[in-house]
Amino acid sequence: MIALPDFFSRLLDEPRYLVRALVAAAVLVFCLVKYLQSRREAKGEYYTEAEMESFDAAAQEALGPCGCVMHEKVSPDIHVDILMIPPGEHCPFYTLCTMGVGAHRMNVPPVDEQKLKDGEYLPDFRPLVFPGWDRVELMMYLPAEWVPLWMKEDATGEEKDNSYWPILWMKHFARFMVHSGTWYAFGHTLNPEEDLGYDKEYCAFVLASPLPDCTRPGFTLKAGDKDVSVLQLVPLTEKEYLSALQGKPTEWVKEFLPGTPEEMREFLAERVQRMGVVPRKS
Repeated sequence: MIALPDFFSRLLDEPRYLVRALVAAAVLVFCLVKYLQSRREAKGEYYTEAEMESFDAAAQEALGPCGCVMHEKVSPDIHVDILMIPPGEHCPFYTLCTMGVGAHRMNVPPVDEQKLKDGEYLPDFRPLVFPGWDRVELMMYLPAEWVPLWMKEDATGEEKDNSYWPILWMKHFARFMVHSGTWYAFGHTLNPEEDLGYDKEYCAFVLASPLPDCTRPGFTLKAGDKDVSVLQLVPLTEKEYLSALQGKPTEWVKEFLPGTPEEMREFLAERVQRMGVVPRKS
């Protein structure tokens, strides 16, 4: 008979030692699995340098000359830079647009036929099908007097938080889309389920196209050989949000938003002015 080392003999003779050893082994296995998962998840999706240059050029041509780019320092999953385009002849607002989100291909539903889900037909997404509808960049309009105060040393903490609010939510929604496996399209509503900025009036966003025709889906830009849809985040009140949930996305947003570019500019100017993103004057 082969003699067992004292350590294994104690494990067999004393059940409490065996239980402790099994628990320790389970903890080690759990930690190893989590480590391997984190290594897999750390594999990000990024534009190539050529794709970034291509998208930057396309965005400046379509949205206006870029004042500066907020480069993201740490990007574990997707790289979310922010193009900051000051107001000008092309647009009366500050324009913020993500650059890098479109490297991720969204998990969009099949559109070749109406499929049943829990006894009900899925919405007809065929009107939204165009090259680039499975990739997205997010944008937001802000008032012309908006100032990125976090770049100024003499700004107070509240002023910095107030002006950084739109940047924070654009990054939040971009990463939520990637991590949850969901997808964004024209007419979709996004609800962060918490207060937006400093104003309690707005609770969610609806996705629309950029100016001049915000009610027409299919605004895309090129990132190399990739077609990428660009969608504007428009703030909604709770009443508007609940109304949007009751209607068909593509139809509701067209009825909700003004038709002409001039009316849309007035609509956006009044809305973003009340969002709490403009530094408050004493």
